[in-house]
Amino acid sequence: MNFKISVTKYNRIDFIFATALFLFNTLLLILFARYYNSFLTISILGYSFKESAIFLYVVLFVILILRKQKLESIGITNRNIWKSSLLGLVIGLGILISAIIISVINNLAFRGIEYLVYGIIFYTFEIALIEELIFRGFILTRFVGFFKSKALGIVLSGVLFMLMHIPFQMAIHHMGLIEFIRYDIVHLLLTFVYHLMFTVLFFKYNNIMTPMIVHIFLNLSFLLFV
Repeated sequence: MNFKISVTKYNRIDFIFATALFLFNTLLLILFARYYNSFLTISILGYSFKESAIFLYVVLFVILILRKQKLESIGITNRNIWKSSLLGLVIGLGILISAIIISVINNLAFRGIEYLVYGIIFYTFEIALIEELIFRGFILTRFVGFFKSKALGIVLSGVLFMLMHIPFQMAIHHMGLIEFIRYDIVHLLLTFVYHLMFTVLFFKYNNIMTPMIVHIFLNLSFLLFV
């Protein structure tokens, strides 16, 4: 795993910003889940994360400006963009094709082309891109720099990535914390495994494109068939 992004300059202030960004992201998801019904739209997906995604993009880039850090520090770069994009497409398509084959074997119904188109847009800008920028591009790198340990930074940012999914899912399933964890423990553990995979892909070229593309296809593979 090549880790070419310089993280030695990240300090306690960057760690505090990374933690605050995680808390802000989680708070938005909690609020969104609480008022889930009032945010329903005519979207093919039934609901929209536009409001929270926009806030997160703005807050992330404001932090970069305040810390005088470049976009490259969160993986937005032209360097190795074609290699990283191709790798993401190959892995992502492999995941999607495997999911399609399994769905066909199990006689699941395809949601339709319209869902696919809206799904790609939704998972790109409102899920995959912002989550990769926050958790792999920002939190992971700042944690590694602050703790001076790649392993510890990876594990802690992975735990936060896993925990981030709990409030919203817990609310829409109308479950308490303990009940939900028992119900969703396998998915939560898989979320941590996905973080490890996305991290390896991010470190490969130090470019956010690879994990973002794989993240999009992974989400689509779960929801294109019912």
